[in-house]
Amino acid sequence: MGISTDAQRSGNTSYCRSIEALTQIVMHRTMHPYKRFDFPFRFSNEYQKQQEALKVVDAFYEEIIRSKREAYSELPEEDEASKQNFLDQLLRYQENGEALSDKDIKDEINTFVLGGHDTTATALSFTLYCLARHPEVQEKILEEQEKIFGSLENEPQTTYADLQEMKYMDAVINESIRVFPPIPMIGRKLTGDIQLGKKFAILQIKSCISKIVRHFKLLPSVPEYDPELVCQITLASQNGIRISLQKRNR
Repeated sequence: MGISTDAQRSGNTSYCRSIEALTQIVMHRTMHPYKRFDFPFRFSNEYQKQQEALKVVDAFYEEIIRSKREAYSELPEEDEASKQNFLDQLLRYQENGEALSDKDIKDEINTFVLGGHDTTATALSFTLYCLARHPEVQEKILEEQEKIFGSLENEPQTTYADLQEMKYMDAVINESIRVFPPIPMIGRKLTGDIQLGKKFAILQIKSCISKIVRHFKLLPSVPEYDPELVCQITLASQNGIRISLQKRNR
């Protein structure tokens, strides 16, 4: 979106806490049938917590939109097209008279932040965990990297074509997703195959793993442990996902 939230360094922000509270409430409602109905749910403490969290999240997205509008208006006209990200494009559509409200834009941000990045991060984390536990698979990924890029001393600019060549890594990621599915539950009945954003997510994961594996050897954590899986909006581990990194000799 072109906005820095510094979330990794300031994880205990009100926005992060509100998102965590909302995901917990959603899962709690899913597990308790009587709370799925809006009328009885309105009389619960969770409803009040949900409303408070929604206000924080809504204000956060409004601030993102406001900041982007200001930055967008200050861009020289000749630089606008080259520096546009997805949020810039949404604001441009709105500016050009498209039927796109601020709520529509906030919903799109929500989809990308929660529906896209969280699932991708989950799949990446569990894939790295699996690689640390299976050194023979990791070695084959490294061999594939050397075949594509040559010596590990190279610092290539990874291209889309390079990512497409990583066939073995593709299979490894898909197997990790099978064992540790980022979305542990399905709320709809599908009558045919469907993929939502999977291609882009896989490219992101492949790019990250490629960089990590070429620089570090992934090892199990010491002492070893098993992740304590918990069903949230995405699959999670209550005790974290721990691996060790050993810098490769280049």
